[in-house]
Amino acid sequence: MASGPAGTRTDEESTQERILRAAYDCFEQYGIAKTTIENIASRAKVSRPTVYKYYPSKDAILDEISVRETWKVNSEVRRRLVRSDDFADFLADTLLLVVRLANENIYIRRMVESIEFQQAVISPSSLMQQLQRTWWANLFEQAMARGEIATDLTIDEIIYWLARAQSMLMLQVASPALDDAQQRRFIRRFIVQPLLAGSEAR
Repeated sequence: MASGPAGTRTDEESTQERILRAAYDCFEQYGIAKTTIENIASRAKVSRPTVYKYYPSKDAILDEISVRETWKVNSEVRRRLVRSDDFADFLADTLLLVVRLANENIYIRRMVESIEFQQAVISPSSLMQQLQRTWWANLFEQAMARGEIATDLTIDEIIYWLARAQSMLMLQVASPALDDAQQRRFIRRFIVQPLLAGSEAR
């Protein structure tokens, strides 16, 4: 496929990457809530219209960064995860590993602490929600087929709940008051258990 004059595609990719890198830097320096498109444009040494050419809003930039960082975490989770025949144990172990690794990622941690970020990513159309569905859907489809999931839940409801629960868990996992066994028990009892067959709402 033709990409226009030589160098055009590379220049465009390089501008977009520069904008993202500037956003990373500004979020670190000013915090997510206080960072403006003007800050990002100035740091990237581009005009505001140039930023808007790639990202229609700051929320779109947040979405892109959250997806990039979450992919890094998910890749590491897949590398470390040990498969288990017990679905509930496997899900609890997976969630604990996800939140531990996410908590070690400075960008994810700062974004999770931002109310503005939370509002941006709960939309079903956000890149983050789409990524969560890619990550979890197959696991829950198989569990549903085996009759392990409560029959009054849909996959979209479960994924929405897990996305919200992971944010809350990141704050708890960061607490030194609970050891690994206690953290895992908390996740198994209060996050995983309500999803399982037999826990349907009455």
